[in-house]
Amino acid sequence: MKAVFRSLCLLFLAVALVSVAGLLVFDGLNHLRMTSLHQHIGAIAVMLIGCSLIWEQLSSKDPWKEKLKLTLLGIAFVLWGGEQFLSPCPLLTAMDSMVVLIFVSDLSLVILSRLRRQRRMSLNNDVCVSPEGELTSPISECARITGDSSKRINH
Repeated sequence: MKAVFRSLCLLFLAVALVSVAGLLVFDGLNHLRMTSLHQHIGAIAVMLIGCSLIWEQLSSKDPWKEKLKLTLLGIAFVLWGGEQFLSPCPLLTAMDSMVVLIFVSDLSLVILSRLRRQRRMSLNNDVCVSPEGELTSPISECARITGDSSKRINH
């Protein structure tokens, strides 16, 4: 079954890329004028790449949290593209709210993860001055050597 999912992933990916190429050619021929065809081709490309990501997740061996996060991101792309075909209505508003929720949640998790990683790296780069005047690293050594981590120096 995973082979079928991988094949679908690649098929949707290829068609999405062809759609983008067609969009760029169309835009060039139309001097970058916004048209409904431009919006529809762009929407289809966004939906296709979202589907590709979903199929990829169904075939992946990633941990379930990562699979869930990326599957939701794929769904957000499908919803976002689908919005382009709807007239203003409550369904459109609901879809748009879901897209915003998924995108903001996903990027929040990315940002928080990166900040945590930067914080860990910063702590590992701290050094302290030992009683003999030598710089020691990491900061955990400072407390072991001096009994006091207040003599640390941030690099």
